[in-house]
Amino acid sequence: MMWSMLSDKTRTGASRSWQHLSQWVITNYLGNHWRVHEAAKFESMTFRQAGHRSETPYDYVLRRLFQCRMVTALPPNSQEELVAVMKNSPEE
Repeated sequence: MMWSMLSDKTRTGASRSWQHLSQWVITNYLGNHWRVHEAAKFESMTFRQAGHRSETPYDYVLRRLFQCRMVTALPPNSQEELVAVMKNSPEE
């Protein structure tokens, strides 16, 4: 479905914020299978895992944050988001 074919109400609602738009795209275009697959990737993500052997701690946190915001509906910059992002982080 083309964006221009959507009703003004739908476009306005989806465009309220990046979070609303991304959740709308995930729900209406990518589907539940994609969401489940990406959520599993998020849950199993670890520091310097295969494909990310030279990442810095900062890069790891950004990678987790990006994935978290794609697959969860947690409020951005909230304590809940922080806890989810830092899960599986190395202690030192």
